[in-house]
Amino acid sequence: REGREPLKVLEKEALALEVYQQRYKQLQTEITDEQVKLAKLVQEENALTAQAQNLRKEIAQEQLAELRSREEQALLQTMRYNTVAEGELLLKRRHALEARLKELLGTTAAAPR
Repeated sequence: REGREPLKVLEKEALALEVYQQRYKQLQTEITDEQVKLAKLVQEENALTAQAQNLRKEIAQEQLAELRSREEQALLQTMRYNTVAEGELLLKRRHALEARLKELLGTTAAAPR
């Protein structure tokens, strides 16, 4: 085939068919490798997303537990104040009753028979 101009593809000399087939196989292998890498990355992302969702749930549960704990603490604090105040009132009442008892005993002892 002398005297013919070489075949051109995209303004470049065409290569042998085997070269193009080899390059095609190489590109197919690279594409497959990249698809495998991409699939692994998608799996990792899904796992991380699930882990993040679980952590968000745990945080929400902890925040709710903390809120309930604070509410219970406030309730117990109020109950403590009420108990202390009630104890003081009972103590005053006891002193008053003891004083009245002494008064009555003193009146009874001082009264003639």
